[in-house]
Amino acid sequence: MLSARKSYYQLLFKALDAPFLTNFWDFQTKITHKIHDKTTINFIGIGATDDSRSVTPKEITAEKLFNLNSAPIIQQWNYTGRLSLKRNFFNGFWNLALSRTHFNNDIQKYEDGENPSPANQTLDFVSNEIETKLRLTINKYNN
Repeated sequence: MLSARKSYYQLLFKALDAPFLTNFWDFQTKITHKIHDKTTINFIGIGATDDSRSVTPKEITAEKLFNLNSAPIIQQWNYTGRLSLKRNFFNGFWNLALSRTHFNNDIQKYEDGENPSPANQTLDFVSNEIETKLRLTINKYNN
């Protein structure tokens, strides 16, 4: 199973002559394969990317100019992936899972949103968060 979506906001904001555009994608996937009667392998993936930035509107108003100069440029992406192996036995099962999550966030802001340059940059923020896990679960049923 695979699913992906793309935003339509950039078309709407362009039609409204907004001083910013936003665009995002996201996806999900799940793959399950039964190796034999007692063993199954499974992969799950989820991810997204977001991009928001200022654009010069066709018609400049005081409100649009304020928004243009106060809105930051945001670029972020993230994903989570998990691979697991499940094995059934007489009165239960065990599950071995390896997962990884990564989140990246990049934000920049400029005093002059129409003409961004290093000279008028007021914010430059980059953040990453990464987590990797290995987990073994054993479930045993009594009675």
